[in-house]
Amino acid sequence: MLKSNKTQSEISIGRDGDVVGGNKYVKNEFINNNYRTRLSRLFEALIAEVNDETKLEDVCEELNRYLVDKDIIGLEQKLTDGGFSQNFISDASEQKEMFAKKMYKFRNYESAQFIYVELLAVIKTTFLDLIFPLIEEEVSKKEILQSVREKIIEPINERLNKEGAEDTILNLNSEEIRGMVYYLTGRCHIKWNYDNI
Repeated sequence: MLKSNKTQSEISIGRDGDVVGGNKYVKNEFINNNYRTRLSRLFEALIAEVNDETKLEDVCEELNRYLVDKDIIGLEQKLTDGGFSQNFISDASEQKEMFAKKMYKFRNYESAQFIYVELLAVIKTTFLDLIFPLIEEEVSKKEILQSVREKIIEPINERLNKEGAEDTILNLNSEEIRGMVYYLTGRCHIKWNYDNI
């Protein structure tokens, strides 16, 4: 039997296949274009609701939980108690307002309500599980803010880029995701100072 001296790179395989001498391991990923997540379905439904002008009168119970103030201390005082500068607080207040205005604008669309519920819930649970322990340990504000970026803002932004790739309505960005963090702070769902628990 004659052996070929061809290397794998010299073998013509066409457009659709690989030549493998042995086992080939493929990273487990969803390649099916029909695979949709709950969030991607909500974005898809939101486009239809806006196009059809299908609006609700009421806010769903799940979102209403995040709209209610849990105490009377505002965002500025909470961040002041957390040791942040006035410049930082002004920026955080602006981002909170930017998010709140957008949420208010789309509050009558059912799918938008549930998109906001999903994102606010992820932010709150991630903050409580991964960020607040750092506050309790009294790590530096720089480390805390870096963790907020790495554990909350970047993963949500990446998720929106994938699952909300077709979104032409909300167009949420990193600054608005950060605004959600401060929105939850202002409503006292998350805290930046363990003394006022």
